[in-house]
Amino acid sequence: MKPEELIRHFGSVEKAAAGVGVTPGAVYQWLTAGEIPSLRQSDIEVRTAYKLKSDFTTRRVKQSIKESRKRGA
Repeated sequence: MKPEELIRHFGSVEKAAAGVGVTPGAVYQWLTAGEIPSLRQSDIEVRTAYKLKSDFTTRRVKQSIKESRKRGA
């Protein structure tokens, strides 16, 4: 999950920060870094009712699909 996705979901940096329980400064730090810390991504997944997916979840889903195709399921 990229910081831009989070901001787009909530509509602004301030709303994103309030929505996930951090300061706007934290969101700006994520923007500067180009990523959201993985543990925070998991928290954001839950807080957004899984509308935003963590990088871990995205990788696992892709891996599961790939494995299913190998098995012919």
